[in-house]
Amino acid sequence: MTVSMTTGMVMDTMVVKMFMLVVMIVCFLVHIDICFRNLSHVPSV
Repeated sequence: MTVSMTTGMVMDTMVVKMFMLVVMIVCFLVHIDICFRNLSHVPSV
């Protein structure tokens, strides 16, 4: 039972790390997209 609990905790931390990584990547892409739109003064269709 303790082994399954430890494995669950490890999996939870891995999922949290992956989720944080995905959030960071999305925020980075959004930031780049906003900067690109600001630099190129072309009205979005």
